[in-house]
Amino acid sequence: MKLKKAVKIGIFILTFALASASPGQDSFPWPVAPVNQSHEITGNFCEFRDTGSSDHFHNGTDIPKPDGSPVYPVKDGKVTAMGSDWVRVEDKAYVHIVPAAGLSIGDQVYASQTVIGTIESGLGHVHFTNGYVGAERNSMLEGSGLTPLVDEWKPIIRFVKFFENNSSTEFPASGIAGKVDIIVKVDEQNGPPSSPISRRNNGTYKIGYRILSADTGTVVYEPPNNGLRFQFDTKPSNSYVHNVFRKEFSSTTSHTYQVTNDISRDNYWDTSQLEPGNYVVMIFTEDTRHNADTAYVPVTIKELDRVPPQQPKWRFLSGTADS
Repeated sequence: MKLKKAVKIGIFILTFALASASPGQDSFPWPVAPVNQSHEITGNFCEFRDTGSSDHFHNGTDIPKPDGSPVYPVKDGKVTAMGSDWVRVEDKAYVHIVPAAGLSIGDQVYASQTVIGTIESGLGHVHFTNGYVGAERNSMLEGSGLTPLVDEWKPIIRFVKFFENNSSTEFPASGIAGKVDIIVKVDEQNGPPSSPISRRNNGTYKIGYRILSADTGTVVYEPPNNGLRFQFDTKPSNSYVHNVFRKEFSSTTSHTYQVTNDISRDNYWDTSQLEPGNYVVMIFTEDTRHNADTAYVPVTIKELDRVPPQQPKWRFLSGTADS
């Protein structure tokens, strides 16, 4: 009985990935100097990307450094693949780098010692991927991944919008009805307010919502998993990217989440399950170091008008042909 209960609890806390770090996730130094010091981030794991042939999730972490800076492996291993602008050392890949002269597939390299390449001209960062293609993991999880990692800056919820489900029809907060999509733009901050904007417009780690009473004292509706909708420990299939992100508001520098969706399918907030009246939509988001932001948006649910208009009646006016 205890085993069955434990299994049920485990299933409940799943979103699209484990709600904690993946088993076997290890800690490792940074791939740029100083390797044992935290660095700022210009691109988080599982952000929206509209580069390449199709929209997709960002499968790594972007670490800014000047062009030409040396890049090191984060663990000992052998070079298993490489191209003109990337090197893979077993389950770790380093992208936007010029491979070191003489480096070959099969070479043994050593963590924080072997220079495997330098940052490519004009790119100003290394894209670090933790995991093989199709099994990428977040490199910024607490207690694992890039170590040390200092993040003192909370994500910022920029706006909350309401749309008719699967439609471009936007509801004012003062009058929503039926099946509603809740759209939220978040800027995760991976640097202080004085840092370049590229450190301050990243994607978030966790995001979700709840519906509260007008006085915010009671939760009147909460999606499964305590309202948590997305948590990016591992990368989902790119086929799900538009379930997570609202395309018309999203770009490489703008990450706007459809928090009413599931990771693998469309979903919505069914306002017809509540009485018409005033409520508060609570949006919450959090980064990997528990820095958080919460927004409270007052809304009014109106009764959906299901009565069709009357058949029009034609009226004819008499007169001359010129009248």
